[in-house]
Amino acid sequence: MTVELGGKDAMLVLADADVPRAAAGALWAGCAGAGQARGSIERVYVAREVSAPFIEGLIRGATALRVGDPADPACRSARWRPSGARRT
Repeated sequence: MTVELGGKDAMLVLADADVPRAAAGALWAGCAGAGQARGSIERVYVAREVSAPFIEGLIRGATALRVGDPADPACRSARWRPSGARRT
């Protein structure tokens, strides 16, 4: 479950959640739009009963992310920079 709080959204992972799906969703929602999208997940509250498998799933998913050139179809995450931004 996601609670929209004006761009500071929280995700709740309850004890009866599909934990692998919740971990994948948290990772996607936290990284989508390189953190620039309103509605990205800022924090996750996880029921104690499922916290260990949730964290393991989140780590496994983050470790598998390929970061790099957004033009590369294999890339799953990239630094976001507006096209008109100045390079430094």
